[in-house]
Amino acid sequence: SLCLRNPVILANVKSHYPFIDNNGWLIDDTDELEGIFSMIAENKNNILNMSEKSFNIAKSLLDYKVLAQKIYDLNVI
Repeated sequence: SLCLRNPVILANVKSHYPFIDNNGWLIDDTDELEGIFSMIAENKNNILNMSEKSFNIAKSLLDYKVLAQKIYDLNVI
């Protein structure tokens, strides 16, 4: 979803924290979805900003070239 520039809704677990930075929501319960969908409907312009932030997170954390470089840098003698 991040790579496709989508705002995300993720479970509020520690492993998801790096993927959220004003580009979506961390939720504890599915009951929160209705409120999120209402916010989206009321403020569609914010979704464009969130989309760009999702893509930037994807580039920095999920891009294979970046990941490969990080692994290479760790193993340089």
